[in-house]
Amino acid sequence: MRQGRSACALPILRTKSYAAPNIRSLNGHPGEIKMSDDFSIRKLKVEDLDALYRIREIAFLDNISRTSPEAQAQHEAMLPYRYGRFRGDELLSSACWYPFGAYIGGEPQTIGALASVVSAVTARNQGNVRALLYHGLEMLQADGVGWSLEYPFDTRYYHKYGWETVSNGLFFEVPIARFARFNRPDEVERFDALDAAEMARLKRIHKSWASRYNFTLTRDERVRQDWQYTLKGTPWEPAAGSPFIFATESAYLVVIFEDSGPSTKLSVTDYAFESPQGREDIFGFINNFAGQVDSVRLQLPADDPLIMEWSNFAVAHPHPLHARIVDAAAALSGWESRAPVDLRVGISDNFCPWNDAVFQVETRGGKTHATRVDAPAQVELDVRALAQLLSGSLTVSAAQRFGLIRGEPGAIETIAAINPNPAFLGIADYF
Repeated sequence: MRQGRSACALPILRTKSYAAPNIRSLNGHPGEIKMSDDFSIRKLKVEDLDALYRIREIAFLDNISRTSPEAQAQHEAMLPYRYGRFRGDELLSSACWYPFGAYIGGEPQTIGALASVVSAVTARNQGNVRALLYHGLEMLQADGVGWSLEYPFDTRYYHKYGWETVSNGLFFEVPIARFARFNRPDEVERFDALDAAEMARLKRIHKSWASRYNFTLTRDERVRQDWQYTLKGTPWEPAAGSPFIFATESAYLVVIFEDSGPSTKLSVTDYAFESPQGREDIFGFINNFAGQVDSVRLQLPADDPLIMEWSNFAVAHPHPLHARIVDAAAALSGWESRAPVDLRVGISDNFCPWNDAVFQVETRGGKTHATRVDAPAQVELDVRALAQLLSGSLTVSAAQRFGLIRGEPGAIETIAAINPNPAFLGIADYF
């Protein structure tokens, strides 16, 4: 530390302007926000869907929405979560903000899942999506939501507005012979139709598994039929093959057989276990298909030791996962800390001004609690780096080496005590 400089007087760097449009709503979030005489943001209505379908036909090459009654019913069901930016009555851009339940720090929380962001070809590069992003983040912040997730078409675009790529495991295509080391389970059940008792078993196993990670969805079915999506695909876009569901007492997996010419592949679309034996059962059961398939495709979380052993079988990840801290105070609160926490964190956020501040983080009743304060920061970092740290995607030591965090050494080390769990959002929960 430089001579003559106080240990607690590190200045937080301030941005002089924000990339957000001036659409602040001070009292909650009204149904319609008037941005000017010409532009407004509001929820879409049934009568707006035809315009949305026309936009999607070009932007997404969507051939389903206009012709499929099932798809149209889904679009109508999602109207409570879909917002559009209009010029007069003309729909320019649209985005969905789904209030999914996800595990963060071992507890279920509501996240803002951003999806289906689309613009008319004639309305691109005019700030319409930027306006929708700010409007949505402001709504979520007013509701006390701490996090937003999304699957970006281009990570560079959303990075400008505070989203950052977080760890989401790795995908592998592994020769079936690699599973010979695992012991086959003594008993496995196949489920063709799931009754209440069988669903209760799957939900119990999934909860035990999912709560060990950050961002894994709870599948609480308040927005969509999560388990239908996972096990059978959607009514308008069924799974690529016939899913088969297998379970032991402490594990389950869902697989699809893919026959592509000279080779046959087993794709694991979903799995969970609640004990070490359950993990052994899953991989041992896959070993039963030796001689029937050539390879196995599956997604493993970052903390599974097999990602090191199978690194030469890694394949391209189909969907990078982006996370954004919506409300820094909420995101920093509620963690079960492994050690007492008492520090001031200075956050730089050039899109959400309510985050661009210093927050006092301390332990209360074994959990962290954060409040905005007018005091010098002990630790400084960007909102993107904070998202990677809190999600378990980046270690504190790595953040220091790469220049993503600076401040008092003792205070920086304190952050490492907040979250020991990695992030993982399985492909079965894609939104």
